[in-house]
Amino acid sequence: MQQPRSRSELQKFQGETKGIAKFTVGVLLLVMVGIPTAFAVFDEDTLRMSDDFSSITASAIGAMLLIQVVETYTAMRQTRESFDVLRSKTEDPSRGPVTPADLGRARSYVGIAFVSIVSLSVLAISLMLVVLWSAIDGHGPARWLAWFSWCSVGFGLGVLIWASLVRYLHEAVAVAQLHAYLPPDPPAPVLGARSDTGDEAGSSSSGAST
Repeated sequence: MQQPRSRSELQKFQGETKGIAKFTVGVLLLVMVGIPTAFAVFDEDTLRMSDDFSSITASAIGAMLLIQVVETYTAMRQTRESFDVLRSKTEDPSRGPVTPADLGRARSYVGIAFVSIVSLSVLAISLMLVVLWSAIDGHGPARWLAWFSWCSVGFGLGVLIWASLVRYLHEAVAVAQLHAYLPPDPPAPVLGARSDTGDEAGSSSSGAST
């Protein structure tokens, strides 16, 4: 295995990637938590259930439920694969030692699977409550249900974005490590430069003809 081109460059790339991910998460939390909190505290209007809001919310929750089912299955499959890697390296030392990256990947996938199951449960409960409210004759404003369904949609979106960022970090680090151990790129040819090999080939061919 070749030595890395520059371990400092690899560490710099990992630090920049994590910094971008943390900044993105911070902005999303500020938007998804700060704005609704300010709306609830400083605005005189209050949320209430309506037929239009229930239709939009039910459609959004139904779409996120489908995505979360796939997300939960993928996270559980990746959790099993990561633990298989840990077990194989523990039982067969020839496969290499267990690295902190392997442990971090396994823990991350366990966390994604657990949070995805929680999000799936919250969205399912919210959808059932919204459908129940729609079926009640002469349904009232149900402000608590409006807030609960809205927060459920925000929580589901936050989980999806968080899981995508975690996977992105793992893949980015893996690609950076692979790139660090690749052989150096060959120098690009310079336009107009003389080719010694071509001159030598021409002279040898002329000598052979004589």
